Amino acid sequence: MRHKLSLISVLLISFYSCEQTEDSITNIPNNEDSTEDIKEDLVEVDETAPVLTITGFTDVIETISDVSITIEDDSSVETKVFYEGEEIAVSLDKQLNFAVNPYILPVGDLDFEVISIDDLGNETTEILTTEIKHLLMTYNQRSSESYSTNWLFFNSLEGTELAVVQPIIGELKIYTDEIILEDRILYSYARLEEFTYGSGSDRQLHISTFAINLGGTKVSPDLSTDYEGPESILEVTINNVPFQNYSPDYTSSGSGYYTTEFEGDETHTVLTIKHVAENPIYVVPNYYGSTYFDGKKENYKYAKLLPESGNSSMEVDINEFLQAEDNFKIDIPEHDAGTLFFYRKGIENYEEFNERLFNIYWMDEDEEQELVTYLDLPKFSTMNEYKNEIGYSKDGVYYSSNGNDSSIEVDFPNWNSEIEVTETEIKLIENSPDVDYYAISLDKRQFENSEGRVFNWNYSVFGKDNGIRNVKRLALPKLISEELNEAFFETADDLELYREVRYDYKDIESYDEILDLDVFHQFVPDATLFLRSTNEIFPTSFSNKSTQLNKKAIIQDEKHQRFGVNPDF
Repeated sequence: MRHKLSLISVLLISFYSCEQTEDSITNIPNNEDSTEDIKEDLVEVDETAPVLTITGFTDVIETISDVSITIEDDSSVETKVFYEGEEIAVSLDKQLNFAVNPYILPVGDLDFEVISIDDLGNETTEILTTEIKHLLMTYNQRSSESYSTNWLFFNSLEGTELAVVQPIIGELKIYTDEIILEDRILYSYARLEEFTYGSGSDRQLHISTFAINLGGTKVSPDLSTDYEGPESILEVTINNVPFQNYSPDYTSSGSGYYTTEFEGDETHTVLTIKHVAENPIYVVPNYYGSTYFDGKKENYKYAKLLPESGNSSMEVDINEFLQAEDNFKIDIPEHDAGTLFFYRKGIENYEEFNERLFNIYWMDEDEEQELVTYLDLPKFSTMNEYKNEIGYSKDGVYYSSNGNDSSIEVDFPNWNSEIEVTETEIKLIENSPDVDYYAISLDKRQFENSEGRVFNWNYSVFGKDNGIRNVKRLALPKLISEELNEAFFETADDLELYREVRYDYKDIESYDEILDLDVFHQFVPDATLFLRSTNEIFPTSFSNKSTQLNKKAIIQDEKHQRFGVNPDF
């Protein structure tokens, strides 16, 4: 409150201090003019304390939170924030911004003290109380994998175990009580697959580890087991195409349709296709047909079918098939025999790049045939874009690349790096400026008495923008090893180097964007963001171990797992 002290009062105080007589008091002029002059000459005294407006400070703080304090006062102010008596923020302005990092604070209730003092000594003190939590991740599991058991576990960059959970369908917040001093942590996804066949069994534990920021929201792949595929059935009879050697010369597959059965005789071939009604279907040459398709434009014919709802059969003559209007030729580099594969998809509408893809060409080179030196990739007037993928080996190093026609790179890259794996650490010794990140796989395999066992751990942490060059080898969480309850899975200490993979994403430069695209499925990029090249190197000792598969078998196995019998990449 401001009090106005008149000049006459000041004079009176001065007068009394000088011990003047009563007569002197009566001699003070008392007229209206002098009174008005005194009223105009006032002295103000400020006794109002600063007023604070605080935003961003909540009852619970579980991730790094930005706090803003706005100060209102007619005078200059100094504002300070204290935690346990220690000054953590100060400002001489009327705005104070600071961040609360909960990860370096103990979990539980704690207080912050805010003190603001103006030039005249007026003071405001506020106690801010919050509950501190350490949120590692908000994980949104969209569906479950019926054929596997899954865990999520988290470690500090120094390898300290922070949390282990089994995800559930829906949103799950994952916390730790541990203090975390770094900005990033290691996130691992573990998947156990179990199969039984006859008197044998197969158990495979696969773990992938990534470096992520603290406290983010992540989304799992859509692994819905409720999806049963398209419901409509269409029998397509192709006249004048003999069915021989148990495989059709033409087939059909893509987003929302695939061939389930095929039969015929010397005059025709019948394809049974499951599909989504009223969506287009492309019938194209089958690389695995009885007549070897060489991929050349002049030998490529296709049919575009538009089945109507309720229509369960169609007939088409081979003479009605269309020839590819154009082609895109690519030269195939020298490579190890029998290792080349190529897949090509067409996209009618650019907006449906991820949703409606049509398989129009695929091939796997056989070791017995002559090496492929070039491919004529068909182009249709109905397609606006194409998605291609190529893979092959050269001198024991496996290379793959994907992209559209203008961006796919088929030449083997000259990437150099060196990885050193010790008992406690994985070290990236060198790196190439063209490589966006590196992945290291450690592995052990065993097959005895019809019992197959695989333990594979993939470290995808060496991104060029996240600063990680060395990473601790992690221990298998006790919760997981106890649930597996088998000596083979008790420890990860005996895993050995299985492969090194180098990734170059062209138009994606952020390691976090790569994780969002490939791991957490956070966004759907346009076509150009699919440009990717990979280099896989297998150690020479790998091929000499009787318990492990040869390199080609691994490549083929992984390829078939990814693309299926009818390739759908």
